[in-house]
Amino acid sequence: LHIVGFSAVLLAIFSLSPFLLMALLSIPKIRPTRWLVVDFRKVNWRGYFNNMFWNLNYWDKASTLAGEVQNPSKTFPKALFGGMLLVVCSYLIPLLAGTGALTSSSNEWADGYFAQVGMFIGGFWLKLWIQAAAAMSNLGLFEAEMSSDAFQLLGMSKMGLLPAIFSSRS
Repeated sequence: LHIVGFSAVLLAIFSLSPFLLMALLSIPKIRPTRWLVVDFRKVNWRGYFNNMFWNLNYWDKASTLAGEVQNPSKTFPKALFGGMLLVVCSYLIPLLAGTGALTSSSNEWADGYFAQVGMFIGGFWLKLWIQAAAAMSNLGLFEAEMSSDAFQLLGMSKMGLLPAIFSSRS
């Protein structure tokens, strides 16, 4: 579990770093008036709320690991608050950088467009880094999911709902 936690931190740093760099590189190009140009008739509210709901996924997985945390009643609120801030910033900062620095239309913003934004702001190397960060982020999500699922199997085995083989730890 320590290896999973340590690797998750490294993956998070690697995955978020290109977006932070993109935001810094975009500062001279940002025009704040671009942030306010929104045609609310063209907003895909269904997709918007679907994405907001999607961001609630996996927060419940923390409960499966609570038994491994020292003093969870103090640690969990701090960790969840920090996690929430990180999620908000990881969406807001790149969006403000991309929409403020570029004159692209809302139709161009589709899956994978952040890599294009990185290329326009920082060059081809930043595009590649963002694509690699996306791949590593998916690896991190998979790793976190497997760790959580393993603890659920362990708990079910200890309750007698699954064979005892699932209760052994490596």
